[in-house]
Amino acid sequence: SLANTLMSEAEKCDPSNYITYCRLGDLHLQMKDYERAATSYLSAFGLSSGKDRPMDSLIRLSKYNYDAVKNAIDFALSKSNNTLPLYFLEANISYFNDRFYDAHEAYRLLLDYPEGQEATVYARMAETCLAINKTDDALKYANRAVALNYNCENLILKSKIERALGKLDNALIASSDAIQLSDRNDTNALVESALTNISLNKTDGAMLLLNEA
Repeated sequence: SLANTLMSEAEKCDPSNYITYCRLGDLHLQMKDYERAATSYLSAFGLSSGKDRPMDSLIRLSKYNYDAVKNAIDFALSKSNNTLPLYFLEANISYFNDRFYDAHEAYRLLLDYPEGQEATVYARMAETCLAINKTDDALKYANRAVALNYNCENLILKSKIERALGKLDNALIASSDAIQLSDRNDTNALVESALTNISLNKTDGAMLLLNEA
């Protein structure tokens, strides 16, 4: 078949080039051979030095067959000593597929590494904890994210979690700080502050914020 011919040609390309494995993965995906597609994309990921395409391809494949991707990563984890990038990959793929219990375990393992203790990882872990009703843990991770990167997105996340815990005054402070930090230009910050005002029965304030959003 044409697909098999193309695959044979792709296999003759440079085996040290991650693009070769991306193309093989694309061909396997077209043939709906999800397990081989996952293996090819994962090989590309290992060679790519942080390029986006292999990870984007694995995320795209996981929408077709999450288990094929997760099984490939778990197998790679069982064979590799360089587990940090694989935990990062598994955590993000699980997160983007709303497999929050899998994401929670992968982020937990990722955060065991000093190199994994980044603001974005803490923020994703906070969102994951919120999704599985570990709200106290979510706040702990959100606070770490804010401490490492005091930006609008992390403040909005902190506000959302404080609001979920019923700590409305703290939520209002965080969302107000996000509004100020963005010069009132961030719609999500305005909406989050409006929601907090509604929870505080401050309807007039909420309407003003929603009119700005």
